[in-house]
Amino acid sequence: MYRFSGGRFGSTPPVTKNLIIINVVMLLGTMLLQQFGANLNGVLGMFYFQSPLFAPWQIVTHMFMHGGLGHIFFNMYALWIFGKTLESVWGSKRFLIYYLATGLGAAFFHQLVNYIQFAPDIAALKSAYSVDIINRSLLNEILQPGNQFYSIGRELIRPTVGASCAVYGVLLAFGMLFPNT
Repeated sequence: MYRFSGGRFGSTPPVTKNLIIINVVMLLGTMLLQQFGANLNGVLGMFYFQSPLFAPWQIVTHMFMHGGLGHIFFNMYALWIFGKTLESVWGSKRFLIYYLATGLGAAFFHQLVNYIQFAPDIAALKSAYSVDIINRSLLNEILQPGNQFYSIGRELIRPTVGASCAVYGVLLAFGMLFPNT
């Protein structure tokens, strides 16, 4: 078990520190590659599972991508404040398993809610357009404002990014363990 001994980043437990570093490196990589026309959020962000842009690895990788400096700052600040305490109480292995489980669980429920919300629209979209047309020209015809499938088309090409769900899991655990803090 890791013993927490201070308030500096250098005394931050290893899993919390490494999660913060990975998230910051991924944001910097995203910003750097964006200068060359690459969209890392479009590859590693999580798309709706019926989107032609969905890939299985996105279920994990979306937790390490962020939409900008404000997004990552508040997520990593909360992770640092509350995660270091949980990791020092639980130990590194248990904390990492919990962090990943809350992030993956939230991804599952996000996909489920999107399925419930968009299944009828996607069925109508598939009956109006062939899957090949949907996959090749989603941005062209379907995404024109005024098209009846505009909102679902946007949902199919918009990735979910961020560690917010895993961080909210950390906040929940901290609140349950230390309700008077």
